[in-house]
Amino acid sequence: MARRDTPEINAGSMADIAFLLLIFFLV
Repeated sequence: MARRDTPEINAGSMADIAFLLLIFFLV
């Protein structure tokens, strides 16, 4: 797991987690 140029992974993972939580609460 190299950390070179991956600033989008943090935002993407946070967005995915938020989306999953939102769906979980809606369901």
